[in-house]
Amino acid sequence: MTTCQSACLHKKDFKKIIAVRLVQKGIKKSEKEKGLSITLIKPCENLGSMFDFTRERAQTNIELGYYDTLKVFKGFHGIRYCVDVNRDEEYFLKLLLQMDQTKLEGLRQELGATDGMPHRRFILERLVPLLVELLPVTQCVSYGELTVALLERAADKVGIERFTVHSYDSFEQEVVKAHQPEGRNVNLPAVLKGSELLLRAKKEPLLDDIADALIGGIKQG
Repeated sequence: MTTCQSACLHKKDFKKIIAVRLVQKGIKKSEKEKGLSITLIKPCENLGSMFDFTRERAQTNIELGYYDTLKVFKGFHGIRYCVDVNRDEEYFLKLLLQMDQTKLEGLRQELGATDGMPHRRFILERLVPLLVELLPVTQCVSYGELTVALLERAADKVGIERFTVHSYDSFEQEVVKAHQPEGRNVNLPAVLKGSELLLRAKKEPLLDDIADALIGGIKQG
C-alpha cells in the first residue's frame, strides 16, 4: 500500500486497514498516519504467473492466503508451514545447543572454527548468525523461529501435510520420526572456508546439514 492510498483511506475515516500484497516481495511505501492502523498480509511464496488460471493454482493460492492470514492474526510460526508454538525461548535455545556434535564436526571445519572453540560457543557465535543470514527470516528472529524454519526444511522433504495448523510438539515429533539423513557433504573449496562467500556457496545443502544436526540432537535428547 502506498502513502497516497493510505492517506486517501484515512481521509474517508477508515481507522483499521487490512492490506493484502499479491507479490512476495515489493517496496513498502506506506507511511504511518496518526490514528491509522495498517495490517499487512503478504504471501510466503510466489503466487505463480498472472496467466495461470488452472484450478490447481487457484486452490493453492486460496490455501496460501488462508494460512498466511492465520500467521498474522493468530501469531503462528512458520514460513511454508503453519505452526502453533506453545514453547518458550529457553526450550528452543536448549534444542539448538544440543545439536548433534558429530554431525556438526564437518561444519566446524567448513566455517573455520578453531579446534578449541566450545560446542555451545560455536553454535551461538558462528552457527546462529549464519542461519539468520541464510534463512528467509528477519534480523530480530527468535530461537523458536530459527528452529521451526529448520524443521520445515525436513518436513517439506518427507511430504508432511502443509496446509493445516500443526501444534509445535506434534510437528516436531512427526518431523523427527519421518526424517532420514541424506549423508551430504558440503565440501567447500579451501578458499571459501570461513569466508563470507560461504553465504552464497552451496546454501541449500549447508542448511540441510544443519537441520540434520538439529534433528539428530532432538533424537539423542
